[in-house]
Amino acid sequence: MDLDFLDKFTGGDQELTIQLIEIFLKQVPEAIGEVECTHPRRDWKETHAVAHKLKSSIAIFELHELKNSSPTLKNMHAMVNVSKISSPLC
Repeated sequence: MDLDFLDKFTGGDQELTIQLIEIFLKQVPEAIGEVECTHPRRDWKETHAVAHKLKSSIAIFELHELKNSSPTLKNMHAMVNVSKISSPLC
């Protein structure tokens, strides 16, 4: 994990940095759970939305290993026209 970008993003504000890390640590497991629910149902619209949110979070923390795998999730929506798919609850 490279925190240089996060340090620049927060202007060196350690409290803000800690808050962002805490939010990230809370949201990532939730997002993974959502993908585990939406992907088997082939709910590409919701899977795409979650993957897009994850990709943004991953970019801020410069998690290169995860960043490289995120496009695979994000491109799942290319298989179908996501604008015509409903998003049922898990």
